[in-house]
Amino acid sequence: MNVKPKPVLIVAILFKSRGAIGGMAQRFCLIGNECIARGYNVEMMTTRSLLDALELKRQKHIFILEDDKGRVSVKSLLRVLIVMVKIGFSRYSQVHIAGAGRLLPFIVWLSKLSKTRLSCTFASRTLEMASYGRAEDEAKWISLLNSVDIIDVLNPSHNLYRWQKKIRVSPCSFPSKRDFIVESFSHERAPVAIFCGSLERNKNPILAMEIVEQYVKKTDSQLELFIFGRGSLFAEVEEKMVAINNCLGRPVIKFGEYSDLMRCLSRANIFFSLQEIDNYPSQSMMEAMLLGCKIIATDEGDTRAMLPPHGRDNATVNSRSPSSYLNAVDAALANPRASYDNAEYVKSNHSIDNFLDYFCDLANIKR
Repeated sequence: MNVKPKPVLIVAILFKSRGAIGGMAQRFCLIGNECIARGYNVEMMTTRSLLDALELKRQKHIFILEDDKGRVSVKSLLRVLIVMVKIGFSRYSQVHIAGAGRLLPFIVWLSKLSKTRLSCTFASRTLEMASYGRAEDEAKWISLLNSVDIIDVLNPSHNLYRWQKKIRVSPCSFPSKRDFIVESFSHERAPVAIFCGSLERNKNPILAMEIVEQYVKKTDSQLELFIFGRGSLFAEVEEKMVAINNCLGRPVIKFGEYSDLMRCLSRANIFFSLQEIDNYPSQSMMEAMLLGCKIIATDEGDTRAMLPPHGRDNATVNSRSPSSYLNAVDAALANPRASYDNAEYVKSNHSIDNFLDYFCDLANIKR
């Protein structure tokens, strides 16, 4: 009698209420969708807002949690219950967690109870960054890392040596769309800079604003900054934006809509990646590179690993002082052409096929 092999479950949950969509959740929602589209023995639990943001269609074997109004529907709770029962009765060969929210302790407990192989993705170089400095969040991460059988680490360098025997390091990341050269791709770039990320202290949106403010004051440049993001600093960012624009006498800094992000990236000259501790592998930075932006980044962690090793278009600066970035902005604006080196580097080194090979091996997915 032939026994049907058990599927692998990917859990990639990020609710709409969180604001900016994290790269880790994007990556594994795309991986789950791709596995299912190719007919691999995979199921996925994710959110409607994440599927919509990635422009993915509903497929069989995807358990969708409807979160359009910021809360989960009754139907979605039933889908959660179905998945939990399947985990508890060992209906999966492996469960991979790439974002589970409040479901995390239940998934871990049921996986251990049913002796189901459990893996997770750790998207930060340090526990400090993953926890945003909060002791209770660090405790949750430590508990998870102690519980799982395999830890998928996105950073080449990390501080998880106490779990060294469990660790596998991803070979690459990949953009959310394969064909990213949109019709609006501009070879001649406007004096526009982009900041895209959660408006949190460690992402340094205020630093991006101060760099642009100082540069415009110094040079009377037509440089503009578009900010894409939401988060706990939104009110502070908005207040500072109004003050800077009033001081400079024109709307130099503006909020952008996510629906317009790709068009903006395809004509902007500069992309700021100013994260406090590390920004690898930054989904938005990778997509900015693929669309020809030049990168100005803080020289932290593995950020350099995202950039061409001999690239002339980018700058990494080890400083929190806005004035330290002005030369990098000046050099980028002096060359208004798109960065073809950045676009080619991402195409050559970060593909969904490379990542899929790695993940299928990690999760023992037969193809």
